[in-house]
Amino acid sequence: MTQSSAFRLSLLASLCVAGAMTPNTAAAQDPAASASSSVVREVAVRDRGGQGIPYAVLTVKSGVNRVANEDGIVELPAPVDADSVELVVRRIGYRPFGDWVRVVEDGRFIVEMDPLPRALNPRTITERRDTPLARRGFYDRMERVRRGATVARFITPEELDSRQVNIVSAILAGESYVKIERFGTRPILTGRTPGCALAVIVDGMRMTGMVEELYTREGQDEVRRLGGGQQGTQRFLSSRTTVDDLLSAQSVAGMELYPTAASAPIELQRAAGNGWCGILAIWSGGRQ
Repeated sequence: MTQSSAFRLSLLASLCVAGAMTPNTAAAQDPAASASSSVVREVAVRDRGGQGIPYAVLTVKSGVNRVANEDGIVELPAPVDADSVELVVRRIGYRPFGDWVRVVEDGRFIVEMDPLPRALNPRTITERRDTPLARRGFYDRMERVRRGATVARFITPEELDSRQVNIVSAILAGESYVKIERFGTRPILTGRTPGCALAVIVDGMRMTGMVEELYTREGQDEVRRLGGGQQGTQRFLSSRTTVDDLLSAQSVAGMELYPTAASAPIELQRAAGNGWCGILAIWSGGRQ
């Protein structure tokens, strides 16, 4: 074999090897290319020290809110097959995050949040995980709804903090699972349909003597005893309490709305008792 023939065979072998290296093979040899082309399903929310931020609220363009677990991991509403995504994340005590995220680590996008200045010493990550809402099962029930176990509307501390309202009924204006009737300036909360009695639970206890009891069987009996019709209704409602009388909007830490009592978790059903077609659970305290 001549030197020229040997050179041609060597060149041919090199071209065959190069042709066999498909784009997938090249990506497998390039970790950066492989990471950027992978499907991302989760976001890790951390502080600058690398600690996870529990219960941070992720908002996407569709308006859907997702809440991180106690380790700061939140699942995206849909997998993202891209190397960057625009995210909006909020958490009480931290500066709101709204930016494009490009870094992918362990198959997750990473969001780092800066704490807001505090007058007191910063709480540790253990204390943040042990928030009053977490102890009351708020985030556990929220996760059940996300998984499709039940239907409900959760209003988080972050959402409450972003609203400029002074009364509780204003928080509920426009919600699909509750309607607001007016008796003069006093609000009566009902379920989605007229005459649907809504149980009001505050910190795990059902409130009695509420205007919402108008639409219960006992309430209608009381209206008839008071003269019936408009007169009996007016007398009944004038002696009852509204949600705006119970507590201020600033003292509300979170809310849960259930369109039917049957769809509520058993612990809230027990607190409400029988005779209600929907449940509003209000949790008071600091927003953290």
